[in-house]
Amino acid sequence: KVNPYFVADYQTAARNYPMKKVSQVISLLRDADLKSKGVGAQNLAEGDILKELLFKMMH
Repeated sequence: KVNPYFVADYQTAARNYPMKKVSQVISLLRDADLKSKGVGAQNLAEGDILKELLFKMMH
């Protein structure tokens, strides 16, 4: 159940951030997290992982 105080904020967020894009960003965050732990990306610097994440989120 959603507190009525926050309904307007949720409606605004739903208009500004489509569910498809939100799901994509969550997936990108998970991938970046795995890479930061060394899964699927050997010897990548944290800065490079962050740059890649931000680029993918913006495009």
